[in-house]
Amino acid sequence: MGAVLEAVFCTKVGAIVTNYAAMSAPLCVIESDSHSEFEAIELAKPSPKRSALMSRIRSKNTKPEIRVRSALHRLGFRFRLHAPNLPGHPDIVLPRHRLVIEVLGCFWHAHGCAKGQIPRSNRAYWLPKLIATLQRDKRNHRQLRAKGWSVVTIRECRLDRCSDIDLERLLLRHLGT
Repeated sequence: MGAVLEAVFCTKVGAIVTNYAAMSAPLCVIESDSHSEFEAIELAKPSPKRSALMSRIRSKNTKPEIRVRSALHRLGFRFRLHAPNLPGHPDIVLPRHRLVIEVLGCFWHAHGCAKGQIPRSNRAYWLPKLIATLQRDKRNHRQLRAKGWSVVTIRECRLDRCSDIDLERLLLRHLGT
């Protein structure tokens, strides 16, 4: 019940908001450099229809991820998937090259392209969720680099506009071969 669920940046107070599950209402701890406050707030929830639609979206083995894996395989590289021993369970891990490849969906990782636009409806739900994802990505990449791994991020929109040959060139450039 008292476990930390997520930490997000609150634009209203300009501080990190940590959301705790409470018995009756969600409890937020607002932490800034100078003080901490406790405040009960009503968190926005998506409609049941939206929840059903979103629950069908995969987080692993997505089409963009499979396309990158296929290109790596064609180039003769061997890799591990979703390594549980690394921060964030990266999509593709090439241990021999100490390289991690993250294939990020533009919407879920709040990219600035057309696919990465924040929905106009229920922004109180989506903004904190997407900001928390960006913070988690940054933290995971920092931890991976601290452990000696190189991190390559490939966005969904980039894959949409490049051919298989261009993708292979991009991968070879990052693999240093």
